[in-house]
Amino acid sequence: MPLIFQQDITNTTKVGLWQINENEDFFSDSNNSYSIKHPQKRIQSLAGRNLITNLENSFPLSEIQILPSGKPVLINGEFHFSISHCRNFAAAIVSSTQIVGIDVELVTPRILKLKDKFISSYEEDIISKINHSNEIIYTICWSVKEAMFKWYGLGNVDFKKNLEIESLNIKQGAITGTCFVNKEQKIKLFIEGKIFNDIILVWTLDTTPQ
Repeated sequence: MPLIFQQDITNTTKVGLWQINENEDFFSDSNNSYSIKHPQKRIQSLAGRNLITNLENSFPLSEIQILPSGKPVLINGEFHFSISHCRNFAAAIVSSTQIVGIDVELVTPRILKLKDKFISSYEEDIISKINHSNEIIYTICWSVKEAMFKWYGLGNVDFKKNLEIESLNIKQGAITGTCFVNKEQKIKLFIEGKIFNDIILVWTLDTTPQ
């Protein structure tokens, strides 16, 4: 299995990135993803769920339920988790102690055409101080907001108004920062992530990473 990145963020929170080279026969049908009609989306789903069990082998995949907002959860709350897919990559984060969100994105020029839909003037000021290509920076910002959206999990948020990046740092391929989900109340989250060539991986946590 091409697990290209894995990290224990804390004693109770783990994250991983998997490059999907396998076909469907590699995965167990216990993942219950064969109802997905699109072949690529089906194998992405299988890979993401399989990655979760590699991070936490006691994770009960069969007990995953989908909220009306579309967020997958364990109703018993034994683990919090988040999954993301992009092309032939699957990312996952699992925690027994805190709510989490994750996103993986491919860097493309298309992000420059979309940035005004999700970036505020305050965030533009933050971005202007970062010494990286615009494609990478704006992809990171989008990925941060996707991870925040998954952390929030209730849907119905404006990426520009309700998901706010407070600080963002990039050093030697590592991403750190802080952000706020500003909906019914203002909740501070912490940003971590990695740059893998043209792939951006970002996750959000509601307590300071250790």
